[in-house]
Amino acid sequence: MHINGVAHPAEPGTAVYVPANAWHYVTNTGTESLRLVFVSAVDGFGDVVYEYPEPVMPAD
Repeated sequence: MHINGVAHPAEPGTAVYVPANAWHYVTNTGTESLRLVFVSAVDGFGDVVYEYPEPVMPAD
């Protein structure tokens, strides 16, 4: 799990707090399927605003 550019280890059963407006993403580094549960402090899913950075292309 990466939050504002800082890596945080996450293993099965881990809970992670992501502050409001923090850039974040998760990468599955294991061999099993990754399952996530999101809980948001908003009235509905439509109230969540998503922003996506420009994709970074890997170097050749």
